[in-house]
Order: sequence, then C-alpha cells, then structure tokens
Amino acid sequence: MQLQDTLIVWRRTGKEHGESSGFQLNPPDVVEASLQTKVAIARNVPADTWSWWQASDELLIEKNRPEVDWPRAEEVLYYHLPQQHCLIVENAYNRRLGREWSWYVHLGEHEWRPDLNAWVFTDLFADVLIHQDCRQHTVVDLDDLAQAVQLQIISTEQATATLRHTQALIDSVTAGEFPPEQIRPWRGHLQEHGLIG
Repeated sequence: MQLQDTLIVWRRTGKEHGESSGFQLNPPDVVEASLQTKVAIARNVPADTWSWWQASDELLIEKNRPEVDWPRAEEVLYYHLPQQHCLIVENAYNRRLGREWSWYVHLGEHEWRPDLNAWVFTDLFADVLIHQDCRQHTVVDLDDLAQAVQLQIISTEQATATLRHTQALIDSVTAGEFPPEQIRPWRGHLQEHGLIG
C-alpha cells in the first residue's frame, strides 16, 4: 500500500469571499482568488507536516493540520472519494449529537486542476452524519442546499445530483455497506505508519 503526495483544497461554495459572512453568489474571479490563496498557503507547509495523499484514482486521503484546535484532532482522517461524490470524515467530533456519531460525510464534487496542480473539493451543502455503529444516520444542512439553489450559487442540476448522491450514500448505509470498501484497508494501515495519532 503506497501513498503519493498530492494537494487537496476545499471550496466552500458560496463562501469564497470569507467564512464569517453568509452564503452569496461570488463571481469567478473571487472563486479563483480564493482557491489560489489556499493552494499557495498549502504549498508553504513544512514537508514533515504534509497532510494530503493520493492512494488511487478512487481515494484521496487528508489529515488534520497540526494547528487545528479540535478535540482529538490528531485522530481525524478525511477520505475523499471522487467517484462517489463525497468526502468522509472519520473520528469526527459532533458537539450536538455526541462522540458516538463519529462519521461526517460531505456531499460534493472533486476535480483535478492541472493549472493549480491540486485537487479541488467543492462542498455542495448536504451532509450525512453516521453513528459509529455504521447503521444509524441523519441528513443535515438541506436548508443550506435550498438556499444555495435560491441564490443560484449552484444550479438545479447540481442540486438534483447532490440529492441523488445523498440517497445513494444513505442506501449504502442501510444495506450495511458503510464504510465503503475503498477506505477499509487504509484505516489500520494509516495508524500503523504513524499518519494519525
């Protein structure tokens, strides 16, 4: 099992102008400036704290940066699954539901950007929280998805695809197929090799 260094930046759709403000439709130059800034910051991290890898065409892996101030932040892993249109966070800490809701799944799209030499994950609002038993689940942030459509931040087609991908994820959880097979071999391997605490 080998990992290749890559770079992944997140596009917080509708918040490229800043996280503290509400959602808004941003022009392409604001979106591009936001992505380029994120890439430039990431490229300057020390080599011994690099946090982004590619396992295959189906799996990208990310871990928290050392400066992240979360409970048990060193245990949090991000599995990007481009073909399944999602980003799965393992060992997520949920203040509202409790620690046992340890999986947090962001629905979205991945794109390799040769001009940035990086992957861009575009968050498309709908999220699914999954209990550590990998069966119980709840869907959140559909109000954000509705607002994004209303503000024309995303198209009706993107929203429709996001809802379909959300249902596909829920179906896999209900069928006992979560976590996905792409990430199962990596969970213990990453800890054994010191990539997580």
